[in-house]
Amino acid sequence: MPVFGGTKGPEYTENLYELERTFAKHLQNIKDLDYDILDVKITKWHDDYGQFFKEQCKSLEIMYQNIIALAFKNVSTVADAVEMLENFDSLAKRPLVRDYVHKKAAEMVYKLFKDEIKEVEETFDGHDKAGKGPPPMPFSHPQYGGLAIWARSLIVRIDKAKSAIEGLYFIPEHPHAKEAIDAYTKLRTALDNFIANTCFTNWKNEIEQIGDSQNIDSRLEVPVLIRAEHNQRDLPSSLSGNALFSKDKKSGLLESNFDSDLHKVMVEVAYWTKIQTLGFVTIPHHVSRLLQRKEQLRVLRENVMLIVRDYNTIIHTVNEGEKSLFKEHLDILDRTIAPGMGRHNWGS
Repeated sequence: MPVFGGTKGPEYTENLYELERTFAKHLQNIKDLDYDILDVKITKWHDDYGQFFKEQCKSLEIMYQNIIALAFKNVSTVADAVEMLENFDSLAKRPLVRDYVHKKAAEMVYKLFKDEIKEVEETFDGHDKAGKGPPPMPFSHPQYGGLAIWARSLIVRIDKAKSAIEGLYFIPEHPHAKEAIDAYTKLRTALDNFIANTCFTNWKNEIEQIGDSQNIDSRLEVPVLIRAEHNQRDLPSSLSGNALFSKDKKSGLLESNFDSDLHKVMVEVAYWTKIQTLGFVTIPHHVSRLLQRKEQLRVLRENVMLIVRDYNTIIHTVNEGEKSLFKEHLDILDRTIAPGMGRHNWGS
């Protein structure tokens, strides 16, 4: 007896054992007949075997089909459905039962596969329709790389279902097989094109504004610190109304002077590197060189932010009256951080 998984598995197993016991009981009745079955003068054999026993076997076949139908009502994934079908196929010996498994039960599996494809297709097609906006993604995911990773997750989902369908080696060519595979192939192609021709192309068009390696190096040759009142960069429109990201232009405060466009590229390229390993895209060389310095620049940015936070905490803590009292100490502090606003840059 094959093993049926899930919470309903023991119930299916017991139903099949009950079917087996019922068949054995009917068979024993045939064995216990009190007459010679080869005696042509005795006509009771046609009633006992030809009618009663055969009718009971047909009833058992119908019961077996009902067990299969019940089992597939509680299956939610293609992989589980294929495993369930293989279990029932290994038990199906009579022609009527095998025919039911190879046609009706297999049709349930292909329907589940097509439903999975349709659900993924609706998710993909609906992500940019009016009123729905972009798909839900973690805030930390970049705009284009995050979309590509999301599309890749849909590919993994349908590939997993397709891999399970390929396990139907024991089922002859099914009428629904070609339709299901064609739907999968169409969706898979659309997802591949979305990653390579939409997300990646849009990102490449955006990074063209940054330029080549020489332009990237020039963006790094700026002081690591800047006074808040001298920083002319504005927040993105999506964050400008958020109080958490509002910029305090209070005189004397410090800010990190790392180029925001470069930071966006570094975040994006980390995600595109994962996509590149799958063969979808090829990242421009000058951007790959920037990724090689990602960890070095990350550590430097964090160290700069330690200085910024500590310095700004001091400025916020000291009021106007106390500034005159601690003027000498504040002047020493300003002279200490002065190299960060002049001599030290991100490329040094």
